[in-house]
Formats: sequence, C-alpha cells, structure tokens
Amino acid sequence: MNINTVLICLFIYSFVGWLYESIICSMINERKIINRGFLIGPYVPIYGFGAVLVIQLFGNLSSLFQIFIYSMIICTTIEYITSVVMEKMFNAIWWDYSNFPFNYRGRISLYASTLFGFLSVILINHAHPIIINNISTLPVSIQNALSVIILIILLTDLILTLNAWTNFNNHLKTLHSSLNNVQSSNIDKINQFVGNLITDEMADFGGDLVINIRNFNVTIKKNELRLISAFPKLKLKQYNSILTRIKKIIK
Repeated sequence: MNINTVLICLFIYSFVGWLYESIICSMINERKIINRGFLIGPYVPIYGFGAVLVIQLFGNLSSLFQIFIYSMIICTTIEYITSVVMEKMFNAIWWDYSNFPFNYRGRISLYASTLFGFLSVILINHAHPIIINNISTLPVSIQNALSVIILIILLTDLILTLNAWTNFNNHLKTLHSSLNNVQSSNIDKINQFVGNLITDEMADFGGDLVINIRNFNVTIKKNELRLISAFPKLKLKQYNSILTRIKKIIK
C-alpha cells in the first residue's frame, strides 16, 4: 500500500474501531452506549494502526490459523505497549482488564486478544479486499486530498485533546490544593474533604461543571469531562479521590 492508501485505511479502520468500542464494548461492560476514544472525533487510531500493521505483515498468508495467531500476538503487543506509554505520559490508567480472566496486570486479556485474532482474520480475508478495491478506484488527486484532510483532522484533534487533558489536570491540581488549604478539626484526609465539600450542587453534565469550595469556583469544561465518560475505568496516580467523586456526580 502507498502512503495515501495507508492513511485512508488507517482512518477507516480507526472509525470501525470506534464503532466497536462505543457500541459493543460499551454495552458489554457498561450496559450503555458510550462515546469512546481518547480523541474527540469518532475514531480510535490504535485500531487503525493495528489493522494496517497486520495487513502489511500477514496479508499474504494463506493459513487462517497463522493469521489468527500472529495477529493476536501483534495486536496484544500493541495494546500492552500503548497502555504502558499512555500511563507514563499522562500518569493515568486508561483501561483495566482486571475483572477479566487470564489478564496480565489489567493491561491485556485473553478475551481481547482472542477477539483481535478473529477480527484480523475477517479483516484480511473479507473486509480489506473490498475496501482496497474501492480506494483504488478513486483518482489519485482525490486520494491525495483525502490524505491531507485526514492528517489535518487527526493532528488538530490530538492538539485539542492534549490541551483539554492539560487543563483538566490543572483544575484537579487546583482543587487538590484548595481542599488541602481548608482547615477543619474534624477532617484530616483529602478523600474526606472531597466527600464533604464537593456536592451534587455542581452544574449538570450537559455543560461545564462548576465546583464551589467555600466561595472559590473551579470550572471544568465539557470537553475535559468527555475524557471521564470515554474511559469509565480511568484512574489517576494523583488526585484520584477527586476524580472518583466527580465520576459519581456526572454518572
């Protein structure tokens, strides 16, 4: 595949991954549909990257069993590395398979790995040939334009998401500092502060969330709260007690 085909396929499979995460995974794990994904738009690039990689590596294999096993190994490796990198970068745990049997440190599980293997077989033998044939019918000029648009969308989305995450952490840090400065003879732990001072008087989840602590307001924007909704298992290495309370309120 040339670079245009790779980018277009990556975008398509990222969208399919978003559908899978937002509908199937959400209904199985949360019993409701959730707009999943780290980025704002309807795509989960880890799926697109994984799909393109297994196609490039195993697309010429004739053995379904080999495609299944090799893809399972590659996709599981990608998921594990992504989990470690995102935890180090953001000081947060984004997903957790701890409740699944045969999981490793909550980062990967046999259930997810097996599913990746089956999906890769379907992708390589059925879905991708149809998609690649349709892409090849597009004029090169349109392929070039689509590639540029995809790059702009993904880069813009990444910048906006990283900005939202930075602001969210700054707000939690401000809350943490403010709560620590509250003097009370009956309260000496931050989680007790959170339980008593952050109340259901916050604004509803339809807009920004305004938290009032003794006449001091902290406003958490809607695009920051989206990350909590997108990752129900999200845990922070810092300020997690505050995050837990906010989750209960916007649930």
